[in-house]
Amino acid sequence: MNIQKVIAISLLATVGFASCNKDDDDDNNTSPSIPNSYTSNNFDVNAASQIELGDQLEALASKIGEGDDGSKLDQSEVDALFTSDIDGAGTFNYTNFIESDVLPLVGPESGQQWDVVANPDSGGGVFAGRFLSYTGLEHKQLVEKAYFMGGHYIQAYAIAYDDNFSSADVDKLLALYGTNPEFPMGASNAEVADRFSAKYAARRTPETGGFYLDARKALIIAKYHLDNGASPESFEVRDQIDNFFAAWEKSIAATAINYMYSTLDVITKSNPTDEELADALHAHSEAVAFILGAYQLPSSEYLIASDSQLESVLSLLKFNDINYDNSNAYLFASEPNDHYLDISIAMDQLQETYNFTDDQMESFKINWVNEDNR
Repeated sequence: MNIQKVIAISLLATVGFASCNKDDDDDNNTSPSIPNSYTSNNFDVNAASQIELGDQLEALASKIGEGDDGSKLDQSEVDALFTSDIDGAGTFNYTNFIESDVLPLVGPESGQQWDVVANPDSGGGVFAGRFLSYTGLEHKQLVEKAYFMGGHYIQAYAIAYDDNFSSADVDKLLALYGTNPEFPMGASNAEVADRFSAKYAARRTPETGGFYLDARKALIIAKYHLDNGASPESFEVRDQIDNFFAAWEKSIAATAINYMYSTLDVITKSNPTDEELADALHAHSEAVAFILGAYQLPSSEYLIASDSQLESVLSLLKFNDINYDNSNAYLFASEPNDHYLDISIAMDQLQETYNFTDDQMESFKINWVNEDNR
């Protein structure tokens, strides 16, 4: 274990690991007294800091995204949007990576064109409407999507497994997950829409059931027991919190798989256009960022997946040796025939890690928010 992980773990020394991974249906059945909806009279107050943190992340991602149209970005403006709140809430590994490898390239690489197919080694710039780093990965995705696990998840974990975890703190988990007491499940007409991890969990969840609904149910039950005097260390609370984080992590892996499918759909075509290849690199960047965020957690104790399993997937996705300088994701556009099988192998490895069924893997191809017309 490296020193960064030791430091990060020490900062969360008060976190209790009362993890009981049981699948007993009786434990998960709700009694008639447990409500079917989530109720909070003070959500905006209780989760104010977490909501503001999300707003800051969106502002940073939006600014970097302006580079897609070829605009030259002001490096000082980008740096200023990487606030102390974002920095302080992320893991050491995440913030060090963003500050050292990603953000410093945004200004210099913006405002210039890059023909990934014809001149892949010249790197850094806009390729058919996508602003990419010299590695072929999108700056915006690495900053934003990696934060879902490397920032939101770990912060939620520290809150949920603290000895003083309370009903009001459950509101904070909702905000960090990216949802609100209405749990709109991706609905386009929601007064307050899902965002961050919740937005993507909704896409992986059909109306018949899945990750988003599992997370919702777990938080409703945990809050009910806390409201009715249960200790935060009680099985009634801890089992549901375990279920919530398992659903969160699995939905992130499922979403990475979805984007891998999207990448393969393009790069296995006989003559994809530059625009299609640019969209494929965009999808690939999202897949990498989701997995990289999980890897950037301080310890595999927080996850179902191990460090070595995540490292293997990232290397197959051309985030080579967990080293940005060695990464060459652009090869999926410039030499797709030589590398597309690596993506298939990465999906197989994630399926094995999370015990996803073949039916689930097929389901991950679908955006269920669109499919169910929500």
